[in-house]
Amino acid sequence: MKRLNLLGYLILIIVLIVSCEKDALIENKDSNTQLKTISDPNAKATITPEKIKALGQQNQNKTSTGNIIVLDFEGLGDVDYINDFYNGGTSSLGNSGTDYGVEFGVALSIIDEDAGGTGNFANEPSPSTVMFFLDENQAYMNVEAGFDTGFSFYYSSSSSGSVSVYDGLNGNGNLLGTVDLPDNLDPNCIGDPNGTFCSWDIISVAFNGIAQSVVFNGAANYIGFDDVTFGSLTPGNSDSDGDGVNDDVDNCPNTANSDQADNDSDGMGDVCDADDDDDGILDVNDNCPFTDNPGQKDNDGDGMGDACDDDDDDDGVLDANDNCPFTANTNQEDFDVDGLGDVCDADDDNDGCLDGDDSIPFSNIEATVVIDGCDSDVDNRVTSTCGLTMSDMIDNLEAGIYKNHGEFVRMVSSLTRSWVKDGLISKLEKDAIMSCAGSANIP
Repeated sequence: MKRLNLLGYLILIIVLIVSCEKDALIENKDSNTQLKTISDPNAKATITPEKIKALGQQNQNKTSTGNIIVLDFEGLGDVDYINDFYNGGTSSLGNSGTDYGVEFGVALSIIDEDAGGTGNFANEPSPSTVMFFLDENQAYMNVEAGFDTGFSFYYSSSSSGSVSVYDGLNGNGNLLGTVDLPDNLDPNCIGDPNGTFCSWDIISVAFNGIAQSVVFNGAANYIGFDDVTFGSLTPGNSDSDGDGVNDDVDNCPNTANSDQADNDSDGMGDVCDADDDDDGILDVNDNCPFTDNPGQKDNDGDGMGDACDDDDDDDGVLDANDNCPFTANTNQEDFDVDGLGDVCDADDDNDGCLDGDDSIPFSNIEATVVIDGCDSDVDNRVTSTCGLTMSDMIDNLEAGIYKNHGEFVRMVSSLTRSWVKDGLISKLEKDAIMSCAGSANIP
């Protein structure tokens, strides 16, 4: 491998490291990166997985996934010749990356000065490392196995250049396509915080045929490259978990989840979210991991919280149909037919007297006073004794001990006279009740 000569090294120092007085710049790459796109609108970038060497090793590198491969140059050292870093070997400093069968000419990795390196650049798309070619005659990238349709990358330049795609190695064979790289140096762009090479544009290169090499014309010492990407017209658009969703839009970029389900809409997919309902209780301890319930109430103690349990009293009747959803009552008895089961109804006869104070919690709650089938058409009112209705008192007489029918009638008469006296009923209503008592078939 050809080493950097003194002249080349001086040029590199001049271009990458030495600059005029630097201003303190905003340390925010994402919000300040300036992007422009130059592409063929008909391009449909794809990669043929079987054509890229050792794709089965893709899980060894977070930027290698599915049908997208990203060369982000992270893992290389500062002022480190790339050599066979992506080709089954090592860089000049002994670093090794995933073996994609991708070989570079005389190219150097430089780490941003802000990250402890010597690079005079800013806003780089990948965390801190970019690639520069040093020798104009060896500014190429070879993919011996071949790739088709297109690729993309970021570049920052102090001089114009171009990229040319060939179907042979080292820029030989047929020319498949060419895209210009205009000078995009911007002395006013905001850095991270320092760096002359601070404006990064997107280039998408489309072509027909099977390519084996790319020549970066005019690039030596003057153009920096980052996130060289196969399989996407958006550089760096990798799919780290291989689920078909690119990392830039994947809510779990390192865990496969093609459906992108996000129960609590917090931007983190369910498969990688430790608290899927965002209630402050981690899923491993949450009795309703997909339903917000910070109180963790569990009425029936079955391990499923009330908020997500469809049978909270475990009586076999689903809550949607249960007239006492939090109190077991399989028979669903409801004396006053108010929709609230007897076991959880505080006033089972709905007479206005709570069961604890009600002399007869299950009073006769017929609408009118009925004696032995005879409807008096007199409203069945509650007496002065809480919970005791007029029908309750007459029922007691009907069930009582008396000598004959006449004695029953006299007892009803005495009762109704007291009701008239108390203003509970009128004389006409008394007569109607007595008429039914007189016709009752009682011995």
